Amino acid sequence: MPLAGALATLDDWCNPIAVKELRQAVQSKFIPGLLMLCLVGQLVAMASVVLTIDETEASFDAGRRVFLILFGILVGACTLFVPAYCAGRLIGERSGGKIDLLFVSTLRPGTIVWGKLCSGLAISVLLFSACMPFLVFTTLLRGIDIPSIFVLLVNGFLASAVAIQLALFVGAVPASRPVKAVLGLFSALVALWLLGGIMSSTLGFLFFGVGSSVVSGQFWVVFFPAALLVLGVLGHLFVWTVALLSPRSSNRALPVRVFSTIAWFVTGVVCLVARLFYPYDVLTGFWAFLSLCAFCVGLFIAVCEREEPGRRVARTIPAGGWRRALAFLFYSGAAGGVAWACVMIFLTVFAFVVISNFPPGVGGRVVGVMVGMGAGAFACAMTALLIRRAARPAFKPEYTWMVALSFAVVSLFVLSGIGPGGCLALILVWAIFVGCGSLRWFTERVHGFRRPGEAPARPPIASTEPPPEPPRTSQLDHTTEETL
Repeated sequence: MPLAGALATLDDWCNPIAVKELRQAVQSKFIPGLLMLCLVGQLVAMASVVLTIDETEASFDAGRRVFLILFGILVGACTLFVPAYCAGRLIGERSGGKIDLLFVSTLRPGTIVWGKLCSGLAISVLLFSACMPFLVFTTLLRGIDIPSIFVLLVNGFLASAVAIQLALFVGAVPASRPVKAVLGLFSALVALWLLGGIMSSTLGFLFFGVGSSVVSGQFWVVFFPAALLVLGVLGHLFVWTVALLSPRSSNRALPVRVFSTIAWFVTGVVCLVARLFYPYDVLTGFWAFLSLCAFCVGLFIAVCEREEPGRRVARTIPAGGWRRALAFLFYSGAAGGVAWACVMIFLTVFAFVVISNFPPGVGGRVVGVMVGMGAGAFACAMTALLIRRAARPAFKPEYTWMVALSFAVVSLFVLSGIGPGGCLALILVWAIFVGCGSLRWFTERVHGFRRPGEAPARPPIASTEPPPEPPRTSQLDHTTEETL
């Protein structure tokens, strides 16, 4: 029975979380209600145009205008309501007293996040497929063609995927309900900004006739790197969400920093190759801005990590040499995370200076903004870390990012009335000051990054007395120590 074996293998490959979430979505009233609401909105918009065909029959852009309305309804539902549903499900499962079985099972955090993302994408595919006949029908009203419709649908689907993963990331943040409410409001504002960007870009694509340029090579030179950058943003949000769901005793920062470094290099190379065929610096500037944003977020995340690696993580530290230095940058730990983010910010600014071709005046201002972003994020993060270390143990490490974000918001308001040169000078002075204040802490973390029982860098003075006998501990004590 080859077919039965193939079906059994396919059944084993199915993500159990995706199956569970889709079953819950079908049984709930929210998703069917959202589908009916989208269809009713599409039908009403299309009927209103058909009933007023006498007023638009002489126009050659009626299909374009109707498509914008229908496309706005579809993308608005997929970037606002579907992410809210997915985030609500995750927040409800992580709330106190309602811990879902998936968090006490053998499923890995990556499997959990991937299943929830697949379920959200499946709901978006359902909405897209239900609304596609209305969108294709607009070609009969003139002003739009089939290639343009499919290109814009791909853009809308990528935007909905980013919005869903952003909502899952916010839902996985370990914080109280008021903090999650603020984060939810922030993610809603980001989703609205994303919706506005998609609609404005859709209007521009329709005005310039993106469908006629699909067969040209220049379209793919721009579209492929831009889509790759969006997928990079999606991947960063995915690995961050997986890290938030991973146990604190695990080395959860390692896959995040490895993925970010590889994604930074691959997208940078693709944008550099695309620049050879597309003689503008839009793609390189977009790549540099997104990379800086990712590494600035990495700074805020790094200061929330534990300062000393756990025994389970410490056992995997390389013995010495360049491997230990490389592991220090990529392993979990506040000092290593700060060093890794600073190195990547410096490499991003340096690469942008080398490969960009802006005029001297414009290029200098752009580089100044990039330096200000990196130095400002470093200053806010390290200031929050100094406050946390001064206020411990009352200050929980996982809330350090809130203090850093507060400093970032206040500094934006304070420095907004100062000129660009003075603003950059103040930020650099602030960054140098907090960097010098944290130098001793950073040096101690570097010397303490070694395997348990490994000799320190400076050997101790020899003694003729026998070493003291280690205290007797039970297996339960070792297990508790490794977990902590």
